[in-house]
Amino acid sequence: MDLETKRQLIHMSGGVFPFYVFYVGLFASVSTFLFLIIAALIISYGYKNGVRFPIISEIVDSTERASVIDKFPGKGTITFFIGSLFALLLFRSNINIACAAIIILALGDSFSTLAGKRYGRHKIVYSPEKSIEGTIGGFIPAFIGAAIFVSPQIAIVGAIVGMAAETLPAKIEDNIIIPLAAGLVMFLL
Repeated sequence: MDLETKRQLIHMSGGVFPFYVFYVGLFASVSTFLFLIIAALIISYGYKNGVRFPIISEIVDSTERASVIDKFPGKGTITFFIGSLFALLLFRSNINIACAAIIILALGDSFSTLAGKRYGRHKIVYSPEKSIEGTIGGFIPAFIGAAIFVSPQIAIVGAIVGMAAETLPAKIEDNIIIPLAAGLVMFLL
């Protein structure tokens, strides 16, 4: 299995978090995400400085991009947790919106990358590393996942906005912007 597929399967596994949030509630979920962020930052710092963690170091070795591993190992995981935490805090008055925003991040972002790498032929003008095929490939699972937590009408708009946010240039951290943009539009609806 290639590196990007491994990375996206891990990213996709973040789709379990909305169900966890829905099951345990806001306080426990916020506490869990804070713990995960702190733990991941400590592990990242240790890994960068040569500390080997059983199992975790092997996962990082086999899934982290070479351009990131020496600078900020685990960056994607950490920003995923931060984006999810922001969604929980900002949309805490409607936990379904927060869960939908997180699942749009988990499924939409990962499927868009996989579809774009495999089928992407039509590049997006303002972000040439992204493709129309990837965006569509991310939209479908993002919509289906979001529709578990919100109405189909709200889910479709949230998925469109989330995938539009995913197409922004790579300088913008999509693991943070996707759940915030998708969550905000769903919240406003």
